[in-house]
Amino acid sequence: MLKNAFCESLLIDQNRKPSTVKAYRERLEWWERYTGKPIGEVGPDDIRRLKRERPLRTNTMKGNVVALRRFHVWGANEGHWNLNGVMNVAPPLIDDDDQLPPLPMEQVLRLLAAPRRPLEYRVVHYGLYCGTRIGESAVMEGRFWHDDGMLRFRGEKNGRMRSVPIHPGLEQVKWSICASLPTDPSTLQRVKRRIAKRERLPFVAGQLRKTFSTALYDADVPDEVVKALLGHKGDVTRVY
Repeated sequence: MLKNAFCESLLIDQNRKPSTVKAYRERLEWWERYTGKPIGEVGPDDIRRLKRERPLRTNTMKGNVVALRRFHVWGANEGHWNLNGVMNVAPPLIDDDDQLPPLPMEQVLRLLAAPRRPLEYRVVHYGLYCGTRIGESAVMEGRFWHDDGMLRFRGEKNGRMRSVPIHPGLEQVKWSICASLPTDPSTLQRVKRRIAKRERLPFVAGQLRKTFSTALYDADVPDEVVKALLGHKGDVTRVY
């Protein structure tokens, strides 16, 4: 299969890390699920459809377009096809998530009451009560819940250990959350979009994290504590 040959080329010829190769494979597999086509048949019209429908967060969509482009360049260099119109379609512009406001209390209460399934509890309650990124919420397990009332897990971006007090609201839905197995971020993004559509409440996952940090600041929690709870290393906490 062309997809396997491409990944093998990344690993051996380009000396990419196995984690990078895995990420490329997952992005190409996403294109196949989205379009219902073999990856070699995905073309410029499919990118235009992606930009029109916007089924994912913008930076995720852009990453998928970049992966598709690199696959097509590789295929052209290997003689499988001529370089086609994929390269002529501009990827989506990335929105500035830092400008997204925290959710107002009325929307927070609606979201907390919205979950009906374990994965929906995972999206909403981890995000609002722990300030987790979507990738962190996706891989949470019951063993991260400790008897001392702390949730301990490794941050998605920098790999640092984070310790977050277990909020009573989170404790209340523990068994609903733990009824779901760890999953992948793309699945949780689909769950998030399902909630937003059903509740007619558009939001992005980053707003849950920002709402969490804003609540801490409103409670006069010191900057260094907020930084530790969010897993920030530098001054990026200030944008929250």
